[in-house]
Amino acid sequence: TASSKPSTKLGLQDLKGKWKGTMQAYGSTGGAVVGEFDMKGEDWEWGSYCMENVNAVGNYHPNEGLHFEKFQLDAGDARLRIVGNMLGPKQDAQFRLTDFPLSLLQSLFNVLPSNSVTEQGMGSNLFKPTMGPGGLSGMANIPQGDDFISGNLYVNAALGGSAEAPQGNVNFQVLDGALRNKKLARAEANAAITSDQRFTFNINLQPAGGPGHVKLMGSTPFEYSLSPQHLLEGENQQPSLGPKDNENIEVDVAVKDSGMLLLSALLPQVNWQMGSADIAMQVRGTVSKPNLSGVAHVNRASISCPWLSRPLSSLGVTVRVQDNALFVDAFDGKVGRKGFLRINGFLPMSSGGGGVEGSKGVIVDACGLELRVKNAFTGTFDGQFVVRGSLKQPELSGNSQFSKGIVYLVPQGVSQADEPREGMSTATVLKSLGVGSESNLIDKSVKGKMSAVQTSVVNKAVCKGLDIKLGPDLRAVYPFVLNFGIAGDIEINGVVDPEELSPSGIIRFDSGDVNLVATQLSLNPEYPNRAVFVPEHGLDPTLDISLVAPDLKAMIQGRASSWQDNLILSVGSGTSETTERLEPTEIARIFEGQLTESLLEQDGRLAFSNLAASTISTLLPRIETQGQFGKARWRLVSAPSISGLLSLDPLTDPFKSLSNLTLGTEVEIQFGKSLQALIARKVKESEMATHWTLLYQLNKQLRMRLNSSTASGTRLLFEYSGEGTKLQKEDWGNRFP
Repeated sequence: TASSKPSTKLGLQDLKGKWKGTMQAYGSTGGAVVGEFDMKGEDWEWGSYCMENVNAVGNYHPNEGLHFEKFQLDAGDARLRIVGNMLGPKQDAQFRLTDFPLSLLQSLFNVLPSNSVTEQGMGSNLFKPTMGPGGLSGMANIPQGDDFISGNLYVNAALGGSAEAPQGNVNFQVLDGALRNKKLARAEANAAITSDQRFTFNINLQPAGGPGHVKLMGSTPFEYSLSPQHLLEGENQQPSLGPKDNENIEVDVAVKDSGMLLLSALLPQVNWQMGSADIAMQVRGTVSKPNLSGVAHVNRASISCPWLSRPLSSLGVTVRVQDNALFVDAFDGKVGRKGFLRINGFLPMSSGGGGVEGSKGVIVDACGLELRVKNAFTGTFDGQFVVRGSLKQPELSGNSQFSKGIVYLVPQGVSQADEPREGMSTATVLKSLGVGSESNLIDKSVKGKMSAVQTSVVNKAVCKGLDIKLGPDLRAVYPFVLNFGIAGDIEINGVVDPEELSPSGIIRFDSGDVNLVATQLSLNPEYPNRAVFVPEHGLDPTLDISLVAPDLKAMIQGRASSWQDNLILSVGSGTSETTERLEPTEIARIFEGQLTESLLEQDGRLAFSNLAASTISTLLPRIETQGQFGKARWRLVSAPSISGLLSLDPLTDPFKSLSNLTLGTEVEIQFGKSLQALIARKVKESEMATHWTLLYQLNKQLRMRLNSSTASGTRLLFEYSGEGTKLQKEDWGNRFP
């Protein structure tokens, strides 16, 4: 059993233990080889899981199959028992599993081969290829988190028939189960392989959060063989068993009310909060040509997701699937006080339409949605989209607007830069300043998100005249470094793929500045700062930007993917026509000099007020906390301190240099009314100094003070006052601003 749930992924390489016993194989040349085994495992461990007993006794004959006289596996309370014959002309095996912890599936799935069909169907929600340290390529992965699935699994199964035409039945039960902390009142499944080679199943899940269920039942053809020969040859070599009319499929799905909690457990980005639901779907036809139909009703529902600042409430939905087409009769929900989301229309599942007349498509109308997409966008979204074509290959058109918010240009990581030297390009020096490449922001951040969206559809979606408007009150922010006001219009055409999109339009940079530690460059208000998109360049716009400072000017004219190579820095007034272009080493010296001037006053003291817009006090504010234990009271104060600031490198990312900052700390403890102690650490003359103070109240007029400091040594003082002395907070002074 496991003493605790494993915190890391487990692989086959983590399985440890010892075997003992005998294995025999005998036969003749060119004849069948028969094997017998009697093996016992000891001290088996897999991460924090331990197996006390592993015992296998039986034999194998190529004509008769595998016979288990006994197979036992004990791991804590879990028990696995297998006995009987399998993989031969006559199968009569029995399986029993009890008290198996479902949390172990988190690790088991990490060592199973990935299923490409499942990956395509479910995207990255359930299964995805992974290549972890020490793992194998192509392995499957299930949703992360110890709370994804829990409970104890009980399985009873019987295997009959033959290896060529297997039969059998299996029953699954889960006790004390939960999916992503959503407890299950009932979880049971039954499945069987019938004599006419049909696979039948019945699954019933009931959440404990209220009345409702998820039911799945059906019958499909079973065309697989358990013959060792066919298993080795692969699925493509397996024969198709059964008559032609056995290809029909019948699958029914029913979801009622709180059963939506379980569906949302499979989609961690969506959380069903309340409401009623009644969903009934049927699949008929054949495997090669399935026919989907059904209807879904949702009433007065509330759904939350991390992308919306407020839940989607008062949601009413009526959706039908008929003749292989999706009909959205109603989808109406509110977001906040004024926002709403409405969807209506119809769309065929695939090209051909399945008898659907007209080409209205599905219309999506969104108004006043307050989005909160981490590291991407925070603000208001409005739009009206029309989806035509088919669900398999949709065509997206319409218009959208992002306004009253912030677009975050989050860096994807900057490698450590070399020291500036003769012959280095301007681009290399600017990279060493920690300013991320815009091409990285577009190629890695935007393209990465688009690729993730693209995997959720079978074929690529196509944009046809999709208009995107930016502004008003919209800013693009690179945290602590760049802050621009942006506006403009872009039209998107082409396949939804970062390499195939064809945008056209202009983004204007209305105002803003760039902070480089002590240097602040602002957009030149007299210059048409902009980024121009043309279809042939895709997501690589042409930049035309002018930045100015009191004695420095920067100009960027060229493609975003190589903006550093198109950057020209020069000295002179921002509005002066006569400027002198600088070499890379001269640029480095200017930034170094400005950093020194900003941080030091004439007498050598630190001058934080001279820093650029983002100051150290903003990044590291004063922190104070206090509490009481019995008669003892304590107070803890910390505030930023800087030592050895002259050693900061002006050519590296300014926020990587914050590792040189330290926190001045003050701890105050008072025991009753007579004893008080203080320990303070703070910067003094570029060094960290420690100061100890102990006050003891001898009587109303007399008290003792003991001071100890790394700079001034130790002193003992007796203080007397005819008016009386009292321990007060002011005795300690104001050590932090």
